[in-house]
This record gives sequence, C-alpha cells and structure tokens, in this order.
Amino acid sequence: MKKLIVILISFTSFTVSAHDGDHCQNPFFQSKYGATTGIQGLAGQYKAGADQFDYFVTSVEAGYSYKNRFLSTVRVPFVALENNQDTEFLLSDIQVQLQGSLLVWGETNFLSLGLNTEIPTGNEDKLVGGGHMHFRPYLGFQQNLGKVITYGQTGMVVAAKNHDATATDHTHDEATGEHVDEEIHGSVVDVHSSREATFQLGAVVPVVHNKLYFNTSLAGQTVLTDINANMGDLYMTVNPALTLMLTENSNFTMFSQIPVTNLQRFDYRLGAGINYIF
Repeated sequence: MKKLIVILISFTSFTVSAHDGDHCQNPFFQSKYGATTGIQGLAGQYKAGADQFDYFVTSVEAGYSYKNRFLSTVRVPFVALENNQDTEFLLSDIQVQLQGSLLVWGETNFLSLGLNTEIPTGNEDKLVGGGHMHFRPYLGFQQNLGKVITYGQTGMVVAAKNHDATATDHTHDEATGEHVDEEIHGSVVDVHSSREATFQLGAVVPVVHNKLYFNTSLAGQTVLTDINANMGDLYMTVNPALTLMLTENSNFTMFSQIPVTNLQRFDYRLGAGINYIF
C-alpha cells in the first residue's frame, strides 16, 4: 500500500506542476511498472501592465513507468484565456517528460536525471504558446525520512531561440531599482525567459494514515540572460497540495501556487486533479 501511495502522489505532483512556470517537477518515481492517466483543472490570473489575463487550464496526461528505473509522461493542456472580456479556448504547448534513475537505494529512494520538452503546439500570437521548443534538463532526488518523503530538484530552462515579446509586464529596473515596463516573452500562462536556472525542495507528510497526505514545496527560477530579461531576477513560489486517496488506484488532489517574491509570474493559481493508475 505504501508503494502505491508513493506512485499516486508522484503522478499528482507531476500534474500539479504542469503550468507553474518553472517546470521543476516533483521527482517521485513510480515503484512498479504500469500506465498512468489523469486530468487536472487550473485557474489563474496574470497582470501585465494595463492588461489582465484570466485563464483556466485543462490538462490531460498519460504516461508509463517501469519500477524505480524509468518514467515517461505526455501532457496536453487546453487553455480558456480571457483578455479584455474576450475568451478563447485554445491548445497550449504539449509537454513530454522522460526521467531515468542514476542511482537507486532502498525501495523508494533515488537520484534521477530527467528532461522536460515543450513542443510549440500553442498559438504564440494568442499568448498560449512559446513559439519554439523548450528543453528543461534536471537532476532530482527522493529520500524517505521515516514517514516523511522529501524530494528536490535542480535544473535549467533552455529555449531553442530567444522569445519575441508577447505582453508588457511591470517590473523593476536592475540599475536604479525603480519600476519600469518590461516585455514578457512566451505564453502568459507559462511565463519564462530563454535561459533560467530552476530548483524545487519539498516534502510529503501523512495526515491520515493511507488516506490523506499533505504535500508542499518551495520552487524558484533565476533568470540567466539579459536578452529581453533582467539577469539575476528571482521568482519563487510555495506550492501546498492536499491528496485524498479515493481507492487503491485513484486519488484526488487540491492545490495552490503562491508567489512569495516581489517579482511574480502570476497573481494566483488554484486547481484540482484526479489521477488513476492501471
């Protein structure tokens, strides 16, 4: 049962991170082989200058894992984007994830290497696509400390080319510290620069044995380019989630993503998802 809980929380954690901007995934590995599937809804808001974007993302996932050794996931997100009272329902960028173990010890502890790839299926002109490929390699770990499952990750965001401007954000001037308008690049649902360092640290704690679990993490991104961006800008969020085991093969998760730095890539995000393992 414990292995199955780790699997379900693992899949939920991947789903929760679908549009958090940093793409640091919770590196829980699945501890048996099998297919996974899930659906998630995420509501958020982003303000860029005088524009306000309200969006709802519906993501459908399918994947396959082989014990503690390998994990693959394909995520297809659809976005209902509202701007100036106009609403459109559009396909966003499809995400493909591959993760493999470098080192495994015990039943669930591991060191892993992974790659998230964004395929530019979203419409850049409609502000729901980056317009080109993004590659996000990362190194992750998981370590059980008694009943608490700890995890972490560090990685990079590398764009195939520099972004064109899509919206205007109100941020700060690096030299003077004053607030100025700066161009935002890529999708307003998943704002990022063309070069970034990313990290995530988190833990899962049981609330009710084998039934209810609390999962939270601190995730962040540091800009590594001064092309259409401010070198060294830091964005961080706290990401709490509550997972309820519905059956031995399914769960339900509610989550939020809360900005904790002055620089923000969204105003709020709230969501929920259901996941099933075959």
